[in-house]
Amino acid sequence: MKSVYSLVLSDDVVEKVDELAFKAGVSRSQFINDVLASRVGVDTERKVLQDIFDEVSGYVDGFSDMRVQRRQQSAFDFLSALNYKYSPRVTYSVDLFGGSTLTGELKIALRTTNPILISITENFFNDFIDVEKRFGHGGEYSVRDGKLIRKLDFSNLKGKSVSAAITDYVRSLDDLFNLYVECFGDGEKVVLFEKYQKVKDKMNI
Repeated sequence: MKSVYSLVLSDDVVEKVDELAFKAGVSRSQFINDVLASRVGVDTERKVLQDIFDEVSGYVDGFSDMRVQRRQQSAFDFLSALNYKYSPRVTYSVDLFGGSTLTGELKIALRTTNPILISITENFFNDFIDVEKRFGHGGEYSVRDGKLIRKLDFSNLKGKSVSAAITDYVRSLDDLFNLYVECFGDGEKVVLFEKYQKVKDKMNI
């Protein structure tokens, strides 16, 4: 929650504040809010989201086959490649929504025009949703425009940080996707179910 307050500041202070706010890429109000929050020991939504991204980046730095990039303050993408012929790119886009309770949304998209791979991907999305529901994970799902969209719930992390939970989930999901494609046509649903059982503790968000 934010409210409007009036402050009486000297022109010299405002000039310096504006200079620093411009360098930080934020508004004057946001900069003052951040400085005051830091001073009184309050974590702003902006800082919480920044900390999550920084921690996620630290985790992903240890992976040779995945990287993460920020799209905006509350959104970032995990970039991976599918083990299929020309290694098409897979993007796991995470959008976080602040407020009294942090929630999120994950979008999975594969960059390809190959009709066979598009069909395999659609099958994976549907089978993955079915497996998640059978294990009581996840909540709201939709598949549209070639993307799987899943709501993220961080209310049951059992001591794990949000950043670790997101990274574990995306990393495990990427492994499941690759395994499914590799086994397609040879019991891929059974393989998906068996592999999910092994990583289910990392999928509970």
